[in-house]
Amino acid sequence: MRRLLMIVLAVALVVPALGAQRAVDQRWALDSDGAVKIYNYVGRVRVVGWDRDSVVVTGSVAPGVRIFGGGSRAAVKLGAEGGQRGAADSAVLLVRVPVGANVWVRGAATDIEIEGLVGSVDVGTVSGRLTLRGSPRSAIVETMNGALLVRGAPTVLRAKTATGSLTFDGAAAEAVLGTVSGRVEVRAGPLGRVRIESVAGDVDLEAALQTDGDVTIETHSGNVDARVPKSNIPRVHVRSFRGTVRVHEG
Repeated sequence: MRRLLMIVLAVALVVPALGAQRAVDQRWALDSDGAVKIYNYVGRVRVVGWDRDSVVVTGSVAPGVRIFGGGSRAAVKLGAEGGQRGAADSAVLLVRVPVGANVWVRGAATDIEIEGLVGSVDVGTVSGRLTLRGSPRSAIVETMNGALLVRGAPTVLRAKTATGSLTFDGAAAEAVLGTVSGRVEVRAGPLGRVRIESVAGDVDLEAALQTDGDVTIETHSGNVDARVPKSNIPRVHVRSFRGTVRVHEG
């Protein structure tokens, strides 16, 4: 009987824990080109563009965490709050916004994905992965220690990491890519005016340039390997103080 009682108590403790995450489902009206600000300091955020004039948030939050939000048809601010100090306080959010919205997201230990937007994007996280897919008008994306992937054709791109890798697979009229020690990989193209800056991270470039495009690469001690069509080679400018440099026909 004593053993059975212990089992019952154990189950009673486990069941609430398994069901502890609370479902989220909130929505607000927003103009097709409205602004959206999103905060989530622990967990995940995925922002997806859709063809409706509204913002809809679904997902789940840990006990003690709640979703706040509000605003007008021109701008909506939302996020998770309630002492997000660790994984036990996480929030996992899927946020659907008008495809033309201007989106701003901030996180700390937060993985962030942005997909299918054509407005402006401004996203930053500290230790999480950051992924941007699509062709926004402008994009500012930054993560300190996580990996950063941009796949698409933003018109203007600013991308930065500290120790995380930075991969750009696509095209841009103007781009500035920077890292301290992460590896930078640039693929596809065509690229317009591009500047790549690194302290110790290696740079690997394999892309075509636009008719009026050019690429400048500066690194202190990283190695540079640039492979471009033969006609583009004179428009790739590289400076490395300690690393090895190779620029050749791809």
